[in-house]
Amino acid sequence: MALLTPEEVLDCIAQHKPLHKAELSQLNLTGQVLAGGDFTKAYLRGGKFAHATCQATNFTGAILHFANFSDAVVTGVNFTGAELNSAICNGANFSQAKATKIKLYGASLNYLDAQGADFSQADFRESHAPHANFAQAVGDRAHFGAAKFTEANFSSGSFRRTQFIQAQLEQTQWQQATLDKANFQDASLRGAQFNQAQLIETNLSYTRLQDIDFAHAELLSANLSNSILTQVNFTQASLYEADFDGARLIEVNFDQANLENANFENTAWQGTDFSTARVKGAVFTDAEGLTEVQKEWLREQGATNVPQ
Repeated sequence: MALLTPEEVLDCIAQHKPLHKAELSQLNLTGQVLAGGDFTKAYLRGGKFAHATCQATNFTGAILHFANFSDAVVTGVNFTGAELNSAICNGANFSQAKATKIKLYGASLNYLDAQGADFSQADFRESHAPHANFAQAVGDRAHFGAAKFTEANFSSGSFRRTQFIQAQLEQTQWQQATLDKANFQDASLRGAQFNQAQLIETNLSYTRLQDIDFAHAELLSANLSNSILTQVNFTQASLYEADFDGARLIEVNFDQANLENANFENTAWQGTDFSTARVKGAVFTDAEGLTEVQKEWLREQGATNVPQ
């Protein structure tokens, strides 16, 4: 289909005519109602959809690089495999959107509402989404490398095997989220809340963890090696077989935490209290900064290789 005017596109939508593979670059549909439109594999580079209403619209496989969806309502829209690299979606409502394998590389997503949306295997690398809402969203195997999502909400979401390498995630919310085998290596997580989150085999190595709450979280076999932990709260968290090799722990709270079989080799301790934790089988080879009272208590509780 050749280039169409906005009026012709709206007429096609009204008549339920599909716009498959249509050449529609720079199309201006600002503020229009596009409910039920079918733009499958259409070429919409630079399209203008700000303030548009797009419920039940189909953008499967569409090319939307540099498109503008600011303040648009796209609830329940199908973006499966669509490409929105460098798109502007500030303030848009993507709740319940079907966006598996969507590409949002370098996109601007400030205050995006994506509650309950499916972003499985999505590409968010280098995108900006401060204050975005991903509560109850699915982002399994998605890629957030070097993305900026400060103060975003991921609570009760599922982000299994998701990549957050070098992402800026300060003051983010992860309560009751599922993050098994996610990778936060070298991410910035200051002030993040992980209360009751599930982080089984999650990679938090080489990460600066400050003012973070992991109370009641599940961190079985999590990797925190070579990380710096400052004022982190692990109250009643499960850290069974977690790996802290080479980590620095400063004023960390392990109140009633399960540290059984955890690895604390080559760690440095400062002002940290674990006197109510379970430490049977935990390894403390070459750990530094432990007081004599702490060393004696660790031995009595079944910890191993506690320094003399």
